[in-house]
Amino acid sequence: PEETFRTKTIGANVKTSVLILQKKTGVKKHNIFFGLPKTVGYDFSGYLIKSNEVLDVSKHYKNTTLANSTSNRRYFRISLSNEELIDRMDAAFYSYTHHSLLDSKYKIDNFCDVLTGKTPSKSDYLDNGEIKILKVRCLTNEMVDWSDKKRDYVTKKWYSSIENKIDIKEDDILIAAAAHVAKYIGDEIDIVDYIPSKYKVAIASAKINVIRVKDKKELNPYILLQFLRSQEGYNAIQSIIRGQTAEIYPQDIYKIKIPPEIIKISQKRGAEMEKEQKNLMKTI
Repeated sequence: PEETFRTKTIGANVKTSVLILQKKTGVKKHNIFFGLPKTVGYDFSGYLIKSNEVLDVSKHYKNTTLANSTSNRRYFRISLSNEELIDRMDAAFYSYTHHSLLDSKYKIDNFCDVLTGKTPSKSDYLDNGEIKILKVRCLTNEMVDWSDKKRDYVTKKWYSSIENKIDIKEDDILIAAAAHVAKYIGDEIDIVDYIPSKYKVAIASAKINVIRVKDKKELNPYILLQFLRSQEGYNAIQSIIRGQTAEIYPQDIYKIKIPPEIIKISQKRGAEMEKEQKNLMKTI
């Protein structure tokens, strides 16, 4: 749990994994046990509580097999090759990928580009101008907040100096790339339904990931948005969080699985549902 190191003396609110490794040679597949205890005997403030699920991990380790792991998201075993283990070793990630959407062959990678914005230095911000920079506060989980605040613009000189510019486009999906507390990543996701004409161009800060659908006929961005906002989508996003401070990266977003039903609905009714969603957003 995140409170593992958030005590009165340490005060760090971080995602924690404990790895127990055994060196082996000549093994192509590994039978790996994963456990996700929810309590550690004290709360976020460091005060003692009765529940400490860490004490039960050894019992689950002994009783959990590959056969009885299919329905348990908290304690499970899976068989992974060396290649599959190179990238991730945290239980939360495998809890999602192993149990959720097991029959889905579709991933974000099949339909979208995922991009990360840029953040200028303090001296390159402006209080007004033509080049708008979207920040995490602009995400509301209803629609993008285009209202102007201080330091919401950037200089033309800085913008011109950027290599591989990522200008915001209509139908882009925006999601926070980092948060102080992991649970906030994925709780506010928006789509760019329009860009106010007063801006010459709009860009995203480095704290925002941009998901850009390649072909709306294959996957409509408004349908993808509804999935990402669902509980299943939120769980998927939470499973890919990395780092001492909670962060998600494009290479991990690409791995998020999409239910086959979402693809079918999109290809049959994508344009119709997009129109309905846009009309609804106009009333907000």
